[in-house]
Amino acid sequence: MNEKTKYTLRRQKLENGLCTFEAISYALRVIEGESICESLLGQFDIFQNAHLKNRDIFSKQKNKMGYS
Repeated sequence: MNEKTKYTLRRQKLENGLCTFEAISYALRVIEGESICESLLGQFDIFQNAHLKNRDIFSKQKNKMGYS
């Protein structure tokens, strides 16, 4: 298994590096099956999208207030 990270909030040091949540999800796929992995990774996508959206909103608010 050679999975690529979908984690976009930080840069990976290694080409095939995974964040901890992804690594745990893939480990549970081996132990529990595909459905648990897909469920966890779906929730992970929701988390990332919400974080990126809110980070953009916060950045715009900071700029309006004069912070860099």
